[in-house]
Amino acid sequence: MSIEENKNIVRRYQEIYNGNDLDRLIELMSDDVLTLSIMHGIPLKGRRISFTGTYIARLADGRIVGHWGEEDSISLLQQLGVLKM
Repeated sequence: MSIEENKNIVRRYQEIYNGNDLDRLIELMSDDVLTLSIMHGIPLKGRRISFTGTYIARLADGRIVGHWGEEDSISLLQQLGVLKM
């Protein structure tokens, strides 16, 4: 795939993720990467969360086959109700 095609895949991922439509991620991610329906044992469906971070994706054959990131986990856990401060 071209660099532009890969960029479009990552852009679509961000649009879906930012729109909190996590069920649609299956169309972009390989089966062994798709683990986002539950985070820290808490279902995310219908919940709005917001946190900052950096995201790096590895693509192959038009799908995300690996991803790495660093995020503000404290803010995330507070919003999920897991961490009280």
